[in-house]
Amino acid sequence: MGLKIGAVSLMCQNPNVWRAMLMAATPCPVVKYGKIIVGKRAMLEIKQRPELLIPDYLDDKEFYDAILGMGVETDEAEVPTSSLSERYRSSSGE
Repeated sequence: MGLKIGAVSLMCQNPNVWRAMLMAATPCPVVKYGKIIVGKRAMLEIKQRPELLIPDYLDDKEFYDAILGMGVETDEAEVPTSSLSERYRSSSGE
């Protein structure tokens, strides 16, 4: 059937899976205004509204705030804009 996002969403109902996905920097899909958000956009949305989107946020707020970098200023220039695969892909055709 090819319902990958549906399958991941079902798995993400388990808080342990949710936490593991977040720690692997591949957050569970979230819904905003009826649209599914995945990847970096999902991470940004989660950071803006963690109490709504993280199932056990209030149970372990300190842990999630540390993972999400809540209250920490980041210099956007330090954050790579290319994907991980693009940064390690050989451009010389080797």
